[in-house]
Amino acid sequence: MNSAHQHIRNRYILLVTIFLLLVVTLVLVYTHPDKKKRVQQPASVYETDTVSKWHSQLTALLQQQDYATAELLAKNILRSVPDDIFARRVQICCRLAQNDNAGAIEMCKKVLLHAPGDAITRNNLAVLLYSTSPQDAANSAATALELAPENPAVRNNNIHIRNRLKNFAIQCDIDTLLLKPALTEKGDEL
Repeated sequence: MNSAHQHIRNRYILLVTIFLLLVVTLVLVYTHPDKKKRVQQPASVYETDTVSKWHSQLTALLQQQDYATAELLAKNILRSVPDDIFARRVQICCRLAQNDNAGAIEMCKKVLLHAPGDAITRNNLAVLLYSTSPQDAANSAATALELAPENPAVRNNNIHIRNRLKNFAIQCDIDTLLLKPALTEKGDEL
């Protein structure tokens, strides 16, 4: 009887040891530094083309000032591609078109939580914050300028905020202004 208990005890110890080795192996595999360096699989050509076409449609809708349809399309895009920053920027612009500045500011902050290096959204946040919090706007504009010094809209907005003027252009992408640019005091466009 003693040998039977000894045999069961040995099997139990063996199973616990194997389980612990498996757990340690999984922890090492998932926390290994090489895993963090791996490049994610690129999207297929079809996926890239589809997203590009969606972005073109969004741009066209914004240029036509069809904000309701643009917002609906952006929501649908985000169901398929949850990390699509362009669609989130379109939602921000649609909120602005509905005069929902607080909602647009909140959406900018949500985008920046996931993509802190997004200069365009930082620029838009600076423009939105200017009327209520000029210091936060100046900080956001300075950060946007550090991230994208080659972008003319970011540079212009940074200069205007620093000079405490109220003329800004909300920008969705490097080459696409979503809303009509604000007029300067002389009536010239930015």
